[in-house]
Amino acid sequence: MLDSYIIYLPKSKKSTNVANSSINRFKNILNLDVKKWEGVDRYDVWQKFIDSDFRVNARNRFGAGYIDAELGVFFSHYSLWKKCLELNKNILILEHDAWPLYKFDLSLLEEFNGDVLNVGKPNWGSIYKNNHPSEWTEKPKGILEREVCKKEHNIYNVWTKEEGYCHCDTMWLFGAHSYLLTPVGASKLIKGTERGILPADMYIRQDIITIHDFLPHPVEQYAGFSLTLHDKKNESSWDY
Repeated sequence: MLDSYIIYLPKSKKSTNVANSSINRFKNILNLDVKKWEGVDRYDVWQKFIDSDFRVNARNRFGAGYIDAELGVFFSHYSLWKKCLELNKNILILEHDAWPLYKFDLSLLEEFNGDVLNVGKPNWGSIYKNNHPSEWTEKPKGILEREVCKKEHNIYNVWTKEEGYCHCDTMWLFGAHSYLLTPVGASKLIKGTERGILPADMYIRQDIITIHDFLPHPVEQYAGFSLTLHDKKNESSWDY
């Protein structure tokens, strides 16, 4: 059986409730038993960051949401990369609001021997910009290796008029809510921290590992709140 873990914050009723709903959904749709995995919250992360001796790869890549929460997400995923190495087997890594859309053959995930297999529908990036869906998200059904953008431009500014339009979503996960990780991939991600860290879904990128996609993506995020992003209406979705 595929080892599967869902990151949640036990002190948060919102996080706990959506994680429980996701766990039930995975059981009902895929007959998959998903285990809860306690994440790192914004109140504990600074000491963890200091103790880690990590450096930030690019400071201007943090700040799309709450920086402390973004760091917490990174360390939550990092702890599961280490778990993958400890188990020495493929594991499915989920965030608390990962929601399976349809039944598929789990043996394809267990047998995957690349680095990272993304099963989650991207929740930001060029797929949501100007009604121009990224071509790679509409490829034929199956497991597809992502292309690497070879254009000479700033891949962080791919939607500006100055840079021209480019679907560089293939460089990152653009949403790290649902992906399969192999021990080989885990080793590369952990080794990559020597070059500095980024928000989790930008850190997991193709100059560290090779990303494949399971198409059509069978999992999406469904919660109507975020513990990472700024909420202009409510200022914060944190409930503790």
